[in-house]
Amino acid sequence: MLYRFIKWIKGIFSAKTGRTDTSVVVRKPPISFSEITVVGRTPRNSDVKPGTFYMVDSGNKPKWAMFLCPCGCEHVITLSLQKVHDPHWQLNISLNGYPTLRPSVWQKTKCYSHFWLREGRIYWCEGTGSPSSFW
Repeated sequence: MLYRFIKWIKGIFSAKTGRTDTSVVVRKPPISFSEITVVGRTPRNSDVKPGTFYMVDSGNKPKWAMFLCPCGCEHVITLSLQKVHDPHWQLNISLNGYPTLRPSVWQKTKCYSHFWLREGRIYWCEGTGSPSSFW
């Protein structure tokens, strides 16, 4: 039974990729945020540019992360990076300068986008864009 299941899985991958071997190439999404723009004070929403990830920093302490929603709705997402706030996010910066946020970002209003930001890339969660996926 297990042998047939493995053979079935191999058949799916070889049919979709046109390959006869079992190696699978996983393509990463494009980089949405290739750098972090550090600012000393919070920019106005009208000044937030597409594809720009802002980190508001005060005295070498990250305060806020700001960027336009990657779905294209033009909503400015503002996330606290301060542990005293609930909720708050953790920002990590890769060796290449790409941002990673934890936990995921979930818009509970507007467009209902739900995604992970990993090394500058957006990974969409299932059901994103639907208010029913939230409840």
